[in-house]
Amino acid sequence: MDKCRLIRFLVPLLLAAFVLPATADAPRRTASVSGQLVSLSPAARTLTVKAADGKQVILQVNPSSRLTRNGASVRLTSLALRDSVTAQFERNSLRVMTLQARGPAVDTTRGGLLGVDPALQSLSVRTPAGPRDFQITSATLFVRNGRAATAGDLTAHDMLLVHSLAAASGAPTAADVEADGPEADEVEGTISAIAGSDVTITPKRGKAVTVHVVDSTIIRVHLSHGDKAEGALADLKVGMRAEAEFDPVSFVAFKIDAEQQDHPADKAHVSGKVTAVDKGAGTITIDPEHGNPVTLGTDNSTRIRLDGDPATLGDIPVGAKAEAKFDRATNIASKIEAETEDDNEGDDD
Repeated sequence: MDKCRLIRFLVPLLLAAFVLPATADAPRRTASVSGQLVSLSPAARTLTVKAADGKQVILQVNPSSRLTRNGASVRLTSLALRDSVTAQFERNSLRVMTLQARGPAVDTTRGGLLGVDPALQSLSVRTPAGPRDFQITSATLFVRNGRAATAGDLTAHDMLLVHSLAAASGAPTAADVEADGPEADEVEGTISAIAGSDVTITPKRGKAVTVHVVDSTIIRVHLSHGDKAEGALADLKVGMRAEAEFDPVSFVAFKIDAEQQDHPADKAHVSGKVTAVDKGAGTITIDPEHGNPVTLGTDNSTRIRLDGDPATLGDIPVGAKAEAKFDRATNIASKIEAETEDDNEGDDD
């Protein structure tokens, strides 16, 4: 009888010993984040939320994730950059459990890239219903493969997700453009040879690279007076400065940006410390070690990189080291490469 009573007493205790730790750990298996949606990739099914303190978390979305926007159930592709979001997710897998987003009404378009002209501020997307054109402005946000990008980073191999705002007349304005496409290698230097559809570019350091031009290769020629034009293989000449992005396996060029060298005096270069960034005006000020500070403008064709990765002007912090190429006549930068003094990143989890 005493043994029975002892068993009846011990069984609940043993059960509690197994159950209570699991119950105590349950709240720690999930976490939440609130902030702004700054990136998403339909191909990878990921999204990035930037909290008020500047920290970012990349989350995974799967069919069981419950997404809403402005109170209605939506798919991942209906979320737009700049949306205010609150997400609950699993700590271990970073899988979104629930996400609530709020933002302005937008129209969603998906398709392949037909063409982009930063100078004309236009973007064309190939859809099942036919081509659809969009206006792009300095406020249009671009993301490629989950990272900040510019219109000039898009390639003919990219699949696009465009969220647009209705226009009173003409083409709608793209609020944000998310592109997914093959990762590319880069080479920058001087065109040293052209043989058939093969273009050889020799950098200042390292070996020459020969890329293959195909029908889908985007070629742009930057003219000496500052204009930019869509070009063709026939427009490329030995001696031109050029930058190419290409498939590292096949060496097929996704795009080639070339620059005429007729008037090198029109081109300038500055390197130093960033002392001011005005995202609204699209300007950056660089203070060189010798000489006066230089304030440069940017446009949709300006190539911007921060610590080696594609970036936007607003990503560059004051105090960073920067190097820029620009046109003396317009003071518009064609390329800005910035580097932070401290590359160490904190890790919350």
